[in-house]
Amino acid sequence: MSIFKKVHFSTREISDDIKEELVWFLSALYKNGQIYYDYQLIKEEKEYVAYVTTAEEDSLDSKYMNSYLLNYLENISFSIENMGENIDIDECCNCADVTTFFLKSSYIDNASPIKCGKCSKGIPLYKIPYILSESEHISILSWQRNYKAIDRLWMQSLADRFTKRQLESPRSMLFITAMEIRNELDRVLQRPVYYYISFQDKVPTHCPICSQIWQEINNCGCADLLCNQCHIATCK
Repeated sequence: MSIFKKVHFSTREISDDIKEELVWFLSALYKNGQIYYDYQLIKEEKEYVAYVTTAEEDSLDSKYMNSYLLNYLENISFSIENMGENIDIDECCNCADVTTFFLKSSYIDNASPIKCGKCSKGIPLYKIPYILSESEHISILSWQRNYKAIDRLWMQSLADRFTKRQLESPRSMLFITAMEIRNELDRVLQRPVYYYISFQDKVPTHCPICSQIWQEINNCGCADLLCNQCHIATCK
């Protein structure tokens, strides 16, 4: 389950300098996939606290932190209070061995966009190797925010040719960026990775890239149809 937590920061004083450092620390946790985007930093009477949601009980452990976060720990210490389950965010994948991955999101999806092909749940990004010579997951998270924004425009009665093209066309920047991320994930994970396309009207009978007929698959939580040549997927 996704866990809602209250993080108590141990600071000598309440000041703008400390606040700025905590803002950057929380931002780095988000970019590393250790907290979700719904985090908030609050100034209480005698301390700063943050309300965050994590994928797992140990998501904030230093073993998952990158070099940026470990540097922050030289000046920042904190304690954690579990507040309960955040029912707005789906629980993460707990499969022992993931053999197939999907890059998939939607306007209501607040979890990781890297999905397990077996259970269809998000895999915490701190368990995914970095891509594109980055030391955090900013490219994946930026793509997800863009995808969600466009998908939300489509769903909220603002459907037009632009949003439909971005979601479906292999020539759109959203699609091109997704395939660049997919290619990198395929390289670092050494497992098949598919980009999931959510067609807004009728699903085509052929792959929109190579025009080959879709391959139907069973027992996959993420998709019904695959193109193994182009590594894209969809549902009937």
